[in-house]
Amino acid sequence: MEQYLQEFLVIALVHFLAVASPGPDFAITLKQSIQYSLSHRQEGLEYAMVYARDMESDSTLADRFVGMYVNDYTLDYGQRGRAGVHELLSRGYQSGIIKSPVEIDFVEL
Repeated sequence: MEQYLQEFLVIALVHFLAVASPGPDFAITLKQSIQYSLSHRQEGLEYAMVYARDMESDSTLADRFVGMYVNDYTLDYGQRGRAGVHELLSRGYQSGIIKSPVEIDFVEL
């Protein structure tokens, strides 16, 4: 569990930095791209199936897999998601994975 928590923290922090660092144009473009992919899910899945490992014949499984990472929370964590991020970072600090407390400011577009 600790290994997965550490990997998730790295991915989450990179995501936050990517949205915050390049500026608002990047964040707006990223949001529009995610909105487009959610609106055209089937076309995206058909394209991705070419590269799917161990899922070539099971589009339902691929759809579930993609849905774990690309969903409405991808666009907006909401209060519940923000609370989850704070809890995750707090636990990371308490367990010693993160060396100092982390305060997050969420960007809203």
